[in-house]
Amino acid sequence: MSKQRSNDIEMIPEIYGYGSIMPFGAMQRTNAEELNTQANEIKGLGQVENARKGQKPDQAKLQAMEEHISKCADARRSKNWVTMLIIAAEATTSEADASPKLFACQAEAHLKLYKLKDAELWIRKARTYELSATECRSKIFGMLSEAYILFVQAQIDSCLGKFDDAFIAIERAAQIDIQSAEVTGKLKNMRLVDKARTHGNEHFNSKRYRQACSVYGEGLFLDFSNSVLYHNRANCWFKLGEWEESRADSIRALVIRPQYTKALYRKAASSIKLERWADAVSDYEFLRQQLPSNKVVAENLSYARAELRKSRRKGNFMVKLVSDLDKFRAAIASGPSVVYFDELSNPESTWMSYIMDTLNAEYPSVTFLEVDVKQSPAIATAEKIKVAPRIKLYNNGSRVAETVMLTPDSLELLIKNTLVFPPSWFGVTSVMTGI
Repeated sequence: MSKQRSNDIEMIPEIYGYGSIMPFGAMQRTNAEELNTQANEIKGLGQVENARKGQKPDQAKLQAMEEHISKCADARRSKNWVTMLIIAAEATTSEADASPKLFACQAEAHLKLYKLKDAELWIRKARTYELSATECRSKIFGMLSEAYILFVQAQIDSCLGKFDDAFIAIERAAQIDIQSAEVTGKLKNMRLVDKARTHGNEHFNSKRYRQACSVYGEGLFLDFSNSVLYHNRANCWFKLGEWEESRADSIRALVIRPQYTKALYRKAASSIKLERWADAVSDYEFLRQQLPSNKVVAENLSYARAELRKSRRKGNFMVKLVSDLDKFRAAIASGPSVVYFDELSNPESTWMSYIMDTLNAEYPSVTFLEVDVKQSPAIATAEKIKVAPRIKLYNNGSRVAETVMLTPDSLELLIKNTLVFPPSWFGVTSVMTGI
């Protein structure tokens, strides 16, 4: 929170008009000051454009905003975060309808949907606008507006592992609205979670990994969206040789916080222990981009790639490599087929080739092919492959879908929906042309 906003928390300004009794030391406002105050009142209520023009707030718009907030409250009570997000977004479609409360609504909905970057964006926007005296006194979801914005900020900071910032935000929220059970409850909860994290760290540092797992679990029972506790427990499982558990907790941390490099590092290390070479290669390739000078990451990536190549040679379901244009056309004309176009000399293609081999074994009715675009320019030209990697799906020679790289699960779903159980089976005649 900026210094200016800290002052707003300490004292909510009042408007002293004619006949009012002013506190000792207060000064009568000039006409200019009165106009500025009115402008802030309008801004806080979501009437930015009117504030610029010095106009009074549009009562119809104010009523519409309150109706949107009421709908958000209904969605929030039922924990329907998608609906809450849609309602708040519809209410803030223009700068003239800007409202810190509705921005905070969007931030909270994004947070609950594990879209942390979007949550950060919207809470930052909510904190950008200066709250008026009227806005500070108004309530949303049973909390004073400024307390609610800080309440959401605290949760976002906690998910990001910024525990000091989270405590500052939630403690200020409690100072502003000590009557709010939700705010004071969150403060109490955060203190208990922090206590669990601290005690868990003490056990871990003393190599009491089982005890640390248990204590971290107690913290997660109180706050199941705490990515740091999942990561810390993943480290404990790793030390105990529980690779599956370590990988599972790392994934949970990454679901909440996708850019959590430490959790991805632990997931990659666990995948190597489990000999899940394709997963390890994928994770270490991403880590290599984030940590280009890290020697351990480079060595583990090289090792995982080598083991992945070995495992592919041992398999009986290797995808066929096609280099002749006529043979390629004959192959895709024979029925449903999936073709992976890439420069196969590129080490990064090894992971996708392994995925293609796995799907080849899983779906024998589908033909899986690979084309090296560098070695087979005639096929690349005929199929208009200008950028690699690329994946195309065909049925009896006709392209039905085209996409760039996908996760294994997404690619499998695309194959199922397009080739194994095509839309026409269910009375749908439209053809998928791309993703």
